[in-house]
Amino acid sequence: MATTFDLSWWDKSPDQLSSFLDPYVNTLNSGYVHNGNSISYSFYTASTVIPSSHLVETRPGESASSAPFTEREQATFKSMVELISRVIDLDFQEVSAGSGQIRLTTANTWLGGYADYPNTGSYQRLVISDDVTDLGVNGASFMSILWHEFGHTLGLEHPGNYRGGGGSSNAPYLDPTLDTSLLSIMSYNDVNLMYLDVSQASFAPLDLKTLLNIYGPSKNTDGINYIFDNTYTGNSNKHFGQ
Repeated sequence: MATTFDLSWWDKSPDQLSSFLDPYVNTLNSGYVHNGNSISYSFYTASTVIPSSHLVETRPGESASSAPFTEREQATFKSMVELISRVIDLDFQEVSAGSGQIRLTTANTWLGGYADYPNTGSYQRLVISDDVTDLGVNGASFMSILWHEFGHTLGLEHPGNYRGGGGSSNAPYLDPTLDTSLLSIMSYNDVNLMYLDVSQASFAPLDLKTLLNIYGPSKNTDGINYIFDNTYTGNSNKHFGQ
């Protein structure tokens, strides 16, 4: 039986939406967080590659292989961390290839992507499938997956009892009627509106609320006041607006 999603939160005022989200922040908090607020990242290159033994969920019949992000994909991620650093008290620094806390690459995985939580190993993988790295029209698939995996590297987990490679996430779970990508990019559930499947291509309200709860608000907003807003973007996202 299909789930009827509760979208009553959509038209709430910024203050009402923030209060509405308060009881649910623990559904996304994995308990794994970065020590401090400075996070380093790097992109693997053609000459500095991720060890094949560190790649998982390889497509059946293939040997594990990887390829670097394109310049456009790297620029996309850099714009993401710049935006988040203006909202959340996190400072991101790019370092040399193959070093740093978060290390990005594409690989021949059958999953859309996968990533590690903070402080669960010597570094954190952020791997996107080479099947979805073409930005294409609006880059929707690539953007959704990249934001989702980026969320994992910051400590966000799925709001429901599911994982792409099998297994489960930790309780508590979001009410199934609220478990939609419009509320959290970490959800696996898109919403059908006017016969179109609407998916998220950035952090959604609950993601940002949870990250604010974990790391605190940015101290470097350049005078910009970010609030919960119901501004529409090209893919009908509710997001932090200026």
